[in-house]
Amino acid sequence: MDCLSLALSLREIQSGIDDAWLATTVPLVVALAKGSTAEAGKADGSSSQQLHSALTHSPTHSLSPSLRLHTGTALLSLARLPSLHATCLIPPLLLSPGSQSPSEQVLDQALLEGEVLQQYMARSNTVGWLDRAQFEERWMQLLGVVNQPPPAEGMPVEEMYAHTLNMCIGLVGVVSLLLATSLCPQPGNPVFGVPLHTHRNRDILFLGTKPGRRLRKVRSVVETQLLLQCGARPDIYSHYQCPLLSHLSLPLFTRNVERGPGGTELGPAQLSLKSLWPVTLANPTSPARHSPDGVDVRSCVLSLVDLFSHWLGQPLHPLLLLHTLRAILMLSDLFSLPSQFQWMLELACDLSDKQPPEDVALHAILMQCILKAGAVLKVDAVQLERIVRSTERALSSDSLEVQDGCLCGLLYVVEDPGSQLAAHLAAPLAKYLPPQLESFHRLSEQHCTLCWSLAVSLALHHSHLLKDAEFPGQLLEKAIPLFLHPHTSPLLFHSLCFGLELLVLNFTLSNEQRSKVTNVTAGRCAKCELDKVLPALGLLLSCMYSGEQGNYVNEDEETEAAVEMSVLTREYVGILVEHLRHSPLEGVRFLVGVVPVVMVDFLPPVQVLQMVVTEFVSPHQPRPSLAAIVMGETFSLVLGKNMGDTLTDCGPTVSGQFRSTGAREKGSLVFSVLLAAASSSSILRAMLEVVADQPNMCLHICKFSLATTSFYFCSNPSVKPSSKRCL
Repeated sequence: MDCLSLALSLREIQSGIDDAWLATTVPLVVALAKGSTAEAGKADGSSSQQLHSALTHSPTHSLSPSLRLHTGTALLSLARLPSLHATCLIPPLLLSPGSQSPSEQVLDQALLEGEVLQQYMARSNTVGWLDRAQFEERWMQLLGVVNQPPPAEGMPVEEMYAHTLNMCIGLVGVVSLLLATSLCPQPGNPVFGVPLHTHRNRDILFLGTKPGRRLRKVRSVVETQLLLQCGARPDIYSHYQCPLLSHLSLPLFTRNVERGPGGTELGPAQLSLKSLWPVTLANPTSPARHSPDGVDVRSCVLSLVDLFSHWLGQPLHPLLLLHTLRAILMLSDLFSLPSQFQWMLELACDLSDKQPPEDVALHAILMQCILKAGAVLKVDAVQLERIVRSTERALSSDSLEVQDGCLCGLLYVVEDPGSQLAAHLAAPLAKYLPPQLESFHRLSEQHCTLCWSLAVSLALHHSHLLKDAEFPGQLLEKAIPLFLHPHTSPLLFHSLCFGLELLVLNFTLSNEQRSKVTNVTAGRCAKCELDKVLPALGLLLSCMYSGEQGNYVNEDEETEAAVEMSVLTREYVGILVEHLRHSPLEGVRFLVGVVPVVMVDFLPPVQVLQMVVTEFVSPHQPRPSLAAIVMGETFSLVLGKNMGDTLTDCGPTVSGQFRSTGAREKGSLVFSVLLAAASSSSILRAMLEVVADQPNMCLHICKFSLATTSFYFCSNPSVKPSSKRCL
């Protein structure tokens, strides 16, 4: 399914697809979506009608969640083929089985009906558009919906509500169409594109140091596994999620604290302040401002702003007013002029003063508009006072929805270290946030993640503005109980770990606080469930490489501090090894690439060799194949860094280890692994993993040992005779 979807996204392959191929492939994929390939040759109708019907009825629940997702992606990829695209866009109410596709005039007239328009927008948002001509055609269709004449006087209430609802649906559709121009990497393609997202994190200087470069290497393994794990979870499915989105593997620490790993949903604070700043210079160079495939996004936004200005100059139905303000907020990511942000700020401030406080949904959106525009613009003293007053009123509101809207807007404010607005709001925020984190058990997940994200940004960028210098310590006191609580949701746990990582790597915490985080994280890694091990492991690695352990990387001196760090490192590695022993195999196999790197980075070579050989020859080892692979990776790293100088230095250490344990029957495999690791042949090293994965490993060891020994000395003629005698 994945290969088919990927191939169908290439224009070179699309041009070679004919009707015969479609007549064979479409029924097969549709039948698979229904859960029975036996029905592939019995379907009625053309390929386009079969595909249209399959998109109307989601894949059967008899399939696994993963297969449903991949099959659905294949159906949408087929629907984006030029020969099938037009039919697949038709609302199901207008295309019954065996009927002909409606004309364009019939479709335009039918879109004035709310149910038909909803179906049309659902198809448009999932299938997307192919080129500029299709975008402009859909744009004109939706403009015809939102530009309907106002309801006549005396119209019945039911008809007036239906008219308003239809305009709201059209408004959502036209905004979705414009936002699809910023999908990455393919604008207009929601199958292989996600909304543009830019992070607010500053560059971490530590990552440029020697320990930082080592951390990046091992931390990237954890991050990749984390993305794979999140992508395989059906409970976090998003409208834009696709299993083939390789571009989600972004560089480390380039997501926001409140955003889960691998998240593809369109949410608040989607773009960072620094990606909006070029607008204030009247120099639209931000990625969100580029017009893809010749689509004139700038003119479209200008026309909608003019339309909204006209609407808001007269009384509006409360539902239409709410949708209009939400549309303005979402379209502000595409604004190309400073005057547009100024217009949004003045409009939101005026409405905030006029609307009753009971309309919490409206005030939540207004606060986001006010704070976002205030952060982008250089506001004067009058506007500044007005924004501060509105913010304090929102934070003290009894409505959690209003508070959340205010917190989303404040994310833009706290991003700028030199913000005058942040200088006025830092103290109220520092007073507001800790009690919220302390009351996490009675608050929503979204509220807690927003509070935590703001608290981290405040500690990183604005600690100099706080009268209380102990704010990071207070923050840590509130975060640790939440971190240790067994019922903390996975998203909130990810946010906690990522925020603590940023605090640790930017050295915002004191040495004592960093040590506390390290110890707590190590204990959490040992006890927490598998879906929380990965973020906790990432935090533990960051603590190790940036903390006191990093000062003793590969130290051979037997100083008291070095010995103490060695003991701690062995304890931390023991936690990872325990997961390799007993946790579900599919969730911990990635540790094969983590454990050897950590051991070689922090422990002397002799201790490293002793640990891996002891673990392999242990009679209580439940997974000898994994232990053998870890041993091979470790040997390769030790020899590759010349930490053992020559094979002569490694041989006696390894030999003494398996002799002392009485596991001589495994000695041949130990030396085979050592020779394979020392060999210059990548084929020989790859053979080790194949042999280690055999059901009865020992039956294959003797043959592999002889082959390894012979091949090693043939391919490494420079090995000294003393090394051969040693072995």
